[in-house]
Parts: sequence; C-alpha cells; structure tokens
Amino acid sequence: MLITGGRAPVALDLARKFARRGARVVVVAESVSAQLCGRSRAVARTHRVPPPRQRPAAFVAALADIVRREEIDLIVPTCEEIFAVSRGLDALPCEVLAAPLQVLRRLHSKWEFIEAARALGLPVPATWLITSPRDLAGHSAAVRAQASLFSASAPKSGQCAIRRPQCTSARNSRGWRRNS
Repeated sequence: MLITGGRAPVALDLARKFARRGARVVVVAESVSAQLCGRSRAVARTHRVPPPRQRPAAFVAALADIVRREEIDLIVPTCEEIFAVSRGLDALPCEVLAAPLQVLRRLHSKWEFIEAARALGLPVPATWLITSPRDLAGHSAAVRAQASLFSASAPKSGQCAIRRPQCTSARNSRGWRRNS
C-alpha cells in the first residue's frame, strides 16, 4: 500500500498499524525532504513527489507511476493531500481510500458541514457565514463580543464562519476574539 503525507504523525501511525496487521507498507509518498516515516521499520520505501497544493496534476501522475512500479493495490491519502488525490481518482490505477471531491469539500467546509448537520435535524451551534467585514458588522455587539471566527474551509477561502462559543474568549493579535 501507499500512504501519502509521510511528514505527518498520522501517516506514521497508519504505517505502523497496517504493518502490525501484516500489511506491507511499500512506500510513503511525501513532497518535502524531511519525512517522519522515512526511517520507520514499518515502511519499506519512501518516494519524494511533487507538492500536491502547487502541482496537483504532477503529484497525481507521480503517485500513478509509483503505483505501477511498486505494484501498489491501495492508496491511503492523509492530510490535505486527499484533495489532490480525490481530484485525480480516475488517473490512479488502484483502489483509493478517498471520497469524491464534492463530498470531501462538503465535509471539509465548516459552513457546509454545519448546514448538512442542521438539515439532518442534528443540534448545531448558532452559526453565520461571514464573507466580508460588512457581514460581521451586521451582527450585534453582544454576538461579536462572544464570537469565535474561523475559516469556513481552506485558510485561503476568503470566508469565515462565526459561532458563539460556550467558553470564555480573548482577543488575538488581530483583534478578533477566539476561544481561550
């Protein structure tokens, strides 16, 4: 099997768990030179691949090449690499433990996740999508004073969701309130 994100503790944990169960973890793919998994006995080999965020097509092509050369039958993507892998599912000649991209986006977006949970009748915190300072200004001072701001999905999405926390909050260096 091939595990992506060799720099991450979760990749090392997965490699060890699979190895203990008798699976052969042939490779760990990573775009940075320092890999946490690189020296583990649970991993037979590592490969350096293009960065998935900057070069997603090259990343998927490199994975497909490794799959063919190493006769991999399963890819287990970790961390943000799962988005590039999901975009390239059709190009990967093996089983991949990843949902389709539209499902991942819905689960990854804090706003869409809250809305999906609400639609299922699950209890959710009071939450508003904030896309501009004007949206934030439209909420009362009492709400703003107790709010937690966080990115609705990826840090560069340009959107924030705001919710009232159940705990106390403190100002960060930008003046926003955050849970403490």
